[in-house]
Amino acid sequence: MYYHGLLDNIVVETVKSHFDPLNGSTYWNNYASIRGIDPFNEVKDFHSFEKLVSFKSEKESVEFERALRHEPLSAFIPKSLQSQYFWPVQTGSTTGQPKYGSWFDPAWTRNMGFIDRCLDFYGFPRGANWLVAGPSGPHNHLHAADSLLKMRGGGCFAIDLDPAFIKIMIGEQMIDAHDRYIQHIIDQCRNILQTQEVSVIFTTGKILELILSEVSAADLKNVKAVMHAGIELSPQTAKEAKRLLGNQIPIIGSYGTVMTGPAMQVISSADEESKFVYAPNFPDTHFEIVSSSGDIVEYGERGQIKSYRFSSDFMVPGFLERDFATKIKPIGYLSQISPRGWIGDPSSPPLLRKGRSQGVY
Repeated sequence: MYYHGLLDNIVVETVKSHFDPLNGSTYWNNYASIRGIDPFNEVKDFHSFEKLVSFKSEKESVEFERALRHEPLSAFIPKSLQSQYFWPVQTGSTTGQPKYGSWFDPAWTRNMGFIDRCLDFYGFPRGANWLVAGPSGPHNHLHAADSLLKMRGGGCFAIDLDPAFIKIMIGEQMIDAHDRYIQHIIDQCRNILQTQEVSVIFTTGKILELILSEVSAADLKNVKAVMHAGIELSPQTAKEAKRLLGNQIPIIGSYGTVMTGPAMQVISSADEESKFVYAPNFPDTHFEIVSSSGDIVEYGERGQIKSYRFSSDFMVPGFLERDFATKIKPIGYLSQISPRGWIGDPSSPPLLRKGRSQGVY
């Protein structure tokens, strides 16, 4: 199939950049040296990449995660690129000390272009103002909104939000301070909705739930579309959103990490068994679903998510996520731009899910 060539090409490009003996990434060249492998000369396609480079165990994923938290980000970036501008991105630290990753062009632009096409497909208006309420600073949420609006037109009415500080307030049981901070966020959202001509809301699922519980239908009268990130909407929140906004308003979620980029929700999937289906920005981002023994499962089967990012500036070689999902067969229009790696109903183990759902995610 044609998409095999797309994946093979970007895999080889990624390997040539990161495993270059002179100008590659310090971390990945050390990784190859320790394992006695030569990806620069031996990787010819995704199959050989899987055999030589991809993580084979939970231990390797944990070690990679530890390194992203404690080693300089420059160790993961090819030396040939380190003088160029890039965006250092940080995770929300909802599951521990933040991890760092990077986004350079053209990988970032390809990622935003994929989201842009998805938004067009679902009828998000162009030239429209957005209310953006999500992690700012070193996180992707506001950076992505800014990039998308430069493509699509419109103004970005943004709310500052620090998820790490929210986590501190929860951990130290600063309940009154936490509640006041969250209320401050919602008050700012309400003010923007009441005073500005906002047509799109881009926020986290948790903040959307709070907005819907505290603003009136009149405050939402100009809203034509909603995009949300983080944990998927609960059925109750989705129902309330449709009640206040109308059934014709697109409400689209995304799944992913700041390292891999988001996969966009697929609406009206042929797989009616799955409520939440997501398509990645293939071939830059790719997901496999694996069994407990590490084997790739069949369509319709459930397993652990293994995530990949292929780009000349940053690489994620089959990281074992904590989440589990169903492997979904791509279908419909979005399968033309995302022909592989769809997942359905991702969920975290119960103890981790409890920790992740606190605060604003």
